[in-house]
Parts: sequence; C-alpha cells; structure tokens
Amino acid sequence: MLYPSSGTTIRSDIQAVVEEVYSKNDFSIGVAVAPPIMVAARAGIYPKITMANAELQTPGSTIRSRAGTYNRVIRSYTSDTYDTLDRGLEDAIDDIDAKDLARFFDYEVSVARWTLRNILLDHEYRVASMIQNTSNFSSANSTVAYTEANLATIDFPADILSAIDSLNGYGVIPNTIVLSQQTLSRIARSAKLQSFIRGALPNDATLKINSVNLAQAFADYGIERVLIGRNKYNSAKKGQTPSLTNIWNNSYIWVGYVNPNATLLEDVGACATLVWNLEGGFVVAETYRDEQRRCNVIRVRQNTCEKVINTYAGRLINNQWA
Repeated sequence: MLYPSSGTTIRSDIQAVVEEVYSKNDFSIGVAVAPPIMVAARAGIYPKITMANAELQTPGSTIRSRAGTYNRVIRSYTSDTYDTLDRGLEDAIDDIDAKDLARFFDYEVSVARWTLRNILLDHEYRVASMIQNTSNFSSANSTVAYTEANLATIDFPADILSAIDSLNGYGVIPNTIVLSQQTLSRIARSAKLQSFIRGALPNDATLKINSVNLAQAFADYGIERVLIGRNKYNSAKKGQTPSLTNIWNNSYIWVGYVNPNATLLEDVGACATLVWNLEGGFVVAETYRDEQRRCNVIRVRQNTCEKVINTYAGRLINNQWA
C-alpha cells in the first residue's frame, strides 16, 4: 500500500493532545511567565510608552485662574520591534516500529508528546534567559546571602516586599513570583519565612511551605501565583550519561506583573511570547509521509518571539546564592 506524499497535514487529533499537554505541564512554566499573544505580522514595529517620555507618574496639575489656562502635559513615545522565528523539530516513525509498538501504546501520540517536550524545553530556556537578565530588569541584592549557613537570617519575605514596594513606585502591582526549585527548597527551611508563612496563615503551625501557600501569604500585596522552575536540560551527547543543568538560575528571583489573558501588547505586563497568528497557534503538530524511508514524520513547530514589553513591570532579586 502506498501512502499519499503530496503534502503536510495538520493533525487535529495530535494537536489536541499537544495543546492539552503544554497547558497542563507543571514542569514547563515558560508559557505562564511569558504567555502567548497573537500578532498579525511576522515582524513589526510598535509604539512603546515609557514612564519618562510619557510622564506617566509626573504630578503637574495647576489651579486655573479666570480666563487662564491649565498646565498641559506633552507626551511622547518611542518604538520597539519584534521578529518571530520559525522553529520546529521532527521525529520519523518507521512503519515497522509503528506496527510493532501499536500493541502497547499509540506511538504517534507518544512521539508528539516527546517532541513537544523538546520544543517546550527550548522555549523555557529562552524565557528564563530573558527573565533572569539584569539587562532587561533592574536588580537588587537580597538582605543576606541565601546560603546554608544563613538559614536563620535569610529574609525572603523582606526581599519580596522590598521588590513589591519598588514596583509599586512605578505604578505596577506585581502578581507573580518566579524562582527555582532549589531556591524554594532552601528558603522553605529558613526561620524567617517559616514565621512569616505561619503568621499569615496561622491555622496550622506545621504548614508546609510550597508555591500555593507562598502565593496566599503574599496575596494582600497583589501576588496571585508563585511559579517554580523545575526543568533541567541534558547537555550530554546522545548515548552518554545524562548531564543535567538547571534552566532556571538559583541566583535570581523574579517578581513582576504578567497578564495571561492579554490580547493587546499594552495589556501584557512585563513580557509575552508573540505568536504569528497565520502559523496556526503557539505550537502546531503536523505529519507528512516520507515514502522513500517508509515512515511518517511527526513535526511540532512554532513561530514565536519571546519579548520583554515593559521593563518596569518586573524586578530581580539577586539572592547571592552559594
């Protein structure tokens, strides 16, 4: 039997699985930190409103006398650009493997999941590099270094509240904290955070410190979620012993505002993943036939640009990790 080989088909059945996987993936937080927003053009330029040029927080109202005038603000703006890039990964499913493994599981769906995992790792790495970057967001040192020796004096609550206060000064109410799993594990054993958590949520003196309870403890200050970066990538060559490296740096904690429901750039907050809307979505799963090699090829691709929209909507805490 010959298979049609005239083109590529977007597979709605596999696409549904792919979308479900990335929307429920607790390990990949890149999508939550820089949520997708559709753009009409592959590349473009857009107006950028800055605090300095637009005088967004500059007082200046005047009392008008009879027949007089009010003071008038003259706002200006700059511009910024974006350029989405077409990225993807393919996996060839040999006909022999497809027939043999069909006894155990849906091989095509599994391959799509595995390929999506690779794509999301790449996306997460780009987002982490963008977020934990002092060229994109201002940074301040923690009150004390986050070391094992300083568990009694590490003051995570004070550091977070200081970052929130700084952002409030720019008219931003942050709703998100991002930190690595290793950082969470260390601060969970710090005396001051334990006191803060159990004081803010006093119903249980043995309350565990996790992302949910952290978010609840800082809820009065605007925090809605705490995202924990757990993902690692393998830098070893194929077939060699895995060499795993953290995607999220232990040395930086990010505090900022992210709007997961934004449809316009002005509503995004700190950053977003710009997705060219003519390419099918944030991730697209499709197949085509390679008859010469007797295989069906699964491709997962995306056409995106990870972009900082508002540098004033986020702040880094350098916790001086050691």
